[in-house]
Amino acid sequence: MFRGGNLNNSKYQKCKCLVPCVAKYLNMMYTDGTYDFREIRKVTSGVQSDYFRKEIERVLHICETEPGKECDGGFNIVNCAIQHSHIASRSLRLMFEALDEHYAQSHITDAPSDGEANDD
Repeated sequence: MFRGGNLNNSKYQKCKCLVPCVAKYLNMMYTDGTYDFREIRKVTSGVQSDYFRKEIERVLHICETEPGKECDGGFNIVNCAIQHSHIASRSLRLMFEALDEHYAQSHITDAPSDGEANDD
């Protein structure tokens, strides 16, 4: 998705809603659709690795001012994290590459055998 894609393309709109879906489930979003960074910090403070916890806090400090609510706000926060953290960027890139590969593998059809080939 992030590989050379136009992130404003409407086909990505559903992808933008992953973050608020998780945020709502974990009570990290206010009823008006804005993100509750105090609650986000509470949840992320449980990260066991000092290195990753400090990186999350650093990026949250930078990205908590991103505009938007609900899907667009979550998407803006993720894009901010990608721009400001090589860890976030690499992690998301690896995740999307794995998803791309899974999607490609699940949509491969068997090629016809020699006897079934159409010579038209």
